[in-house]
This record gives sequence, structure tokens and C-alpha cells, in this order.
Amino acid sequence: MGCKPANPCRRRPLIASLRIGRLLNILLFRRPVTAGASGDQGANGVMSMRDTANLVLLALLGVAVLSFAWVGHIGSDDQIYLNAAETWLADGLVVGQTHWSNRLTLVLPLAGVIGLFGASELNSVLVTTAYFVALLALSYLFLRRFFGAGTGLAGTGLLLLTPLFAVQATIAGVDVVEAFFCAASLWLFLAAAESPRAGLWLFAAGLAAGLALLTRLTGGGLIIFYAILFLLGSLHPRRLYWVMAAGVAVVVGADALYNVIMTGDPLHRLNVAVGSHGGLGSIQGDFGAGSGNISDNRLLAPLLALLVNQEFGLLYFLAPPAAWMTARSRRLTDRQRRTVTLLAGFLLVWFLWIGYGGAIRPLPRYFSATTYVAVVLVAVWLVMVLPAWSRLFAGLVAAGLVASNLLCIMVENRDPLFGERALADYAASHGEAVHTDPRTARKADRFLAWAGVEAGRVRPEPPPAGSLFFHYPKNAATGATHQRARFDPALFAPGADWPEVARIEPAPRLLGILLSLFQLDRVLPPGIVVRLARPNPPAVVYRAPGAAD
Repeated sequence: MGCKPANPCRRRPLIASLRIGRLLNILLFRRPVTAGASGDQGANGVMSMRDTANLVLLALLGVAVLSFAWVGHIGSDDQIYLNAAETWLADGLVVGQTHWSNRLTLVLPLAGVIGLFGASELNSVLVTTAYFVALLALSYLFLRRFFGAGTGLAGTGLLLLTPLFAVQATIAGVDVVEAFFCAASLWLFLAAAESPRAGLWLFAAGLAAGLALLTRLTGGGLIIFYAILFLLGSLHPRRLYWVMAAGVAVVVGADALYNVIMTGDPLHRLNVAVGSHGGLGSIQGDFGAGSGNISDNRLLAPLLALLVNQEFGLLYFLAPPAAWMTARSRRLTDRQRRTVTLLAGFLLVWFLWIGYGGAIRPLPRYFSATTYVAVVLVAVWLVMVLPAWSRLFAGLVAAGLVASNLLCIMVENRDPLFGERALADYAASHGEAVHTDPRTARKADRFLAWAGVEAGRVRPEPPPAGSLFFHYPKNAATGATHQRARFDPALFAPGADWPEVARIEPAPRLLGILLSLFQLDRVLPPGIVVRLARPNPPAVVYRAPGAAD
């Protein structure tokens, strides 16, 4: 059909042809937006072809980064989340007895994925990865709304390349989940200031804040931030804060009601969490305990967690000057400076809450919410403020940040269960029973199940004469299955005369290749070279000497 002269045809953006696209445009772009210095926002605020190109570029970058940073199952907290999800599938309505199993924003979707698609390593991390994709989409849409498409592209790209998120997005855990709900709540809270339906936006912000609190009690930092703004009377009239509080109450109240029905205790979640973490001031001994911290000092540890750990690269060295310069820049509108100031305030409140809030360990991954905000602040600074002073300097800073992020991802041991995977692969391809140390057997149980190895074929026992023995020195030398279960390492040490059946070497690491290429492995201390280039020793399969019974 042709177009009538009285009603000429107009090209619509591609996304507006879909219902979900119309909804996003109505909710996020219904009002004209001042683009500030970026100048790349359409006059009507709808998604443009540039936005489509940006999203395609981010999707390709996301596939590349997540493939590069992929970890998968690590046999730690993720094991507990999997157990909790399987309990929901097997028993129906249950109540968690650990703070991990009570984190239903991860456990319930994980149960749904396993129930629909079956148990596998990929499916075990699918929920976390989906939350990260949602966080990326949320970030682009709101960064575009407040700061323009250029900042949306830069901010979302930097988020993808931040080591904490790139790695944690491929592990079943709540760090990305918490960051998603915190980010959603903050953006909804900020967007409510310019909406005629502010109450609806604030109620949704409260729902997201409640879900962040249910995800992990560290989410209380967001509630503290809102309480401070309420006392200051910032951004919204105080009466509207009660609308947001109602959203929080709906989520927390529903959880309390469920716990009353199941246990008779509305504070069951809180009591379990307090029992897990101990009383105020009880946390100590983080250094060397596998926590990710490099100091036990309660004053310095939170700062060092942000400045030294590989999860953040150069981010927290850049965030303070970025926040200061951006909040004072005349290149931003009043609305944009207000947004930056409030986000920086949240970063400070969360840092103090996690770093000095009593019994909470200042683990690097507990700063996922502040890391998200730090990325936003740095992105706005790099795109809208710093180029006015020197485009070359802005480009060099951005390149240095990206390079440090990639280096920090490379430093991560992205196959921490190499030996356990190797055991499952070997057992799946050989029909004979395999003996190994109790620690390796215990940490390999998921891989063995996913590989279809029947129970009992891998035996956590000293190898009898003539049997196959899978030796992974990294585990066998510890003498501990977990914190309380011990075994004698001497019983699981192969003799010098034992014949070697197979040697399974880890794949060479890119960082190790680079160290060798530039001969840095000859200069650096051996311990550091091993950590960077060869964090996983080879696994060896032996035949125990003697005739089988």
C-alpha cells in the first residue's frame, strides 16, 4: 500500500518495531534528553541506528571478553548454590539453613535452569551470566539517557572489561546479582526525579533495593545510602522516600512471611547470616586464608583491597579524580553533575559500610556495587570531561585502563580446578577404577557427575597393588579434604619407581608465553613466575606396583 499525502510515511527506529522496544522507549526515552558535551542523542530520545551499532559492538565484545575470562565451576560457594537449587527441585518449598542457600535471587533461577535444561557446568553459570547481560543492557540504556550514547558505549565497554565482572560473570555467585539490583535501584531512583510518575519509579527502586538486600545482606549499604538522603532531603521530597520504603517492605515482608510459615521465625534469614559471620569485630585472619585480601589490618585492608587486587586494575586509582573533576565540570548540565555527585556519594557510603562495618570481611568481590559506580564515573570523565583538556591524554588514560584490565584478567587462574577436571575426563574415557586423594575426589564430584562417571569408580583411597592412581600434587600435599577433614599425604604420594601411565599438562597460559618471550621468567622471583605462568601443576596417572588381587 502507498502512503497517503496527508499522512506521509516516516521511518521508525528498528527497536520501536518491537513491543519491547516501544516499552523501553516509553520508559527510558519518553522525554527529550540533554546530551551535554557528547551531542549524540536524538532530539526525541528514541533509539537510533547508532545505538543499534553500539549494541551490536558491545555484544561482540561481550562474547570475546567472557570467552577469554571464562572460569566455570570452582567448587567453592558455587557448589553450595547448586546444592540449594537441587534441594528446591527435589523437595519443593524449603528454607535455607545457610546464608548461601537463602540467597533466592540466585538459587531459584538456578533451580529453574537446571530443571528445564538439566545439570551441566554451562547451565550452572548461566544465571549469573544472564544477570551480567542484564546489567550491561541496563547500563547502556541509562548511561545513554543521562549522558549520551558515547558515554553509554564507553561505560558499558569498560564494565565488560573490568576483571571483577568479567570473571565473576562466569561463576555461579551473587556478586554480579547484587550489583545488578543495586544498579537498577540507583538508576530508577535518579530517573524518578524527572518523571511525572515519580512514585511508580521510586516504588520500583525500592523493590530492587529489597532484592539486593535479599541477595546478600551487604545490600544494606544501599538502604543506608537512601536513609542518609532521606535525612538530607536530597533529590526527592521526603514523603516520596516512604513510597520507596514501601517497595523495600514488600520484598522483605514477603520473605519474612515465608520464613514465618516455614520456621515460625520471621528473622530466620538474619539469624542464619549472623550465625555464619559472627559478632561485630570478630573478623580476623583474612591474609593468606584464600579470601583475596593481602592484609589483616582493619584500617588498611579495605583500601588495599581496592588498590592492589587484580580484580580492579587501575580503576580505583582513577575513580577519585574522575568523580571530583566530573562533579565540578561545566561541560555537564546541572542534572548530570547531580547524578555524578549522588553516585559518588553511594560509592563512599558502600565503601565505608563494607570496609569498616564491623563483622563484614572487606573481600574484593564485596565491592561489586562500588566497582560498578566507579566504572560509570570513570566513563563519564573519559568521554565528557577529560577530552576538553587533552584528547591525547584521555586516550592514553583509557588505553592504560583497558590494558591493565586485560592484564589483570590474564593474571587470574581461570582454571582453578584443572586437576579435578582432568580426573573427570580421564575417568570418563577409561573404564577402570581410579584411586586418588580425598581432596581431589571431593572437589571433582561435580565434574564426575556431569561427565557421566558412575559413582564408586573414583575412589578416595590409597591405591592397592596394580591399580590406577591419579596424582594431583596441588591437592594431595595439603592433607585436608576441607577445613576439618584431614588425611595423611604420605598415603597418597607415588613412589619413585611407580610406572607413569599418563601425564596431563595444563594448556600453556598466554601470560607465561609472554614472560618467556621477553625473558622475564629469568628475572622475576620463581614463586611469582609459577603463580603467573604455571599456577596449575600437571596431573600424573600412575600404576601402583605389584599384582592386582
